[in-house]
Amino acid sequence: MQVGVAFGAFMLLPTALSLLLPAVPSQMARPYVVLALLILQLTYVLLSWIWLIARILHDLLGGTPRGGHPAATSS
Repeated sequence: MQVGVAFGAFMLLPTALSLLLPAVPSQMARPYVVLALLILQLTYVLLSWIWLIARILHDLLGGTPRGGHPAATSS
C-alpha cells in the first residue's frame, strides 16, 4: 500500500508544483522549492520500496531469526 501511495503522490507532484510555484514570491526561490519537494517525494518512494522488500523478505523467510547462538528451551 505504501508503494501505491508514494507513486500516487509522486504523480501529483507536478500538479502541486503548478499550484504552489506562482505563490512563491521570489524567482530565485522557485528552484529550491522544486528541489525540496522532489527530494522529499523521492525519499518517500525509496523508503516505500525498502519497506516492500523488507515485507517480501519477511514473508519469504517466515519471520524467523537467522544466525546467532540458539537459546535453550529449558530453564
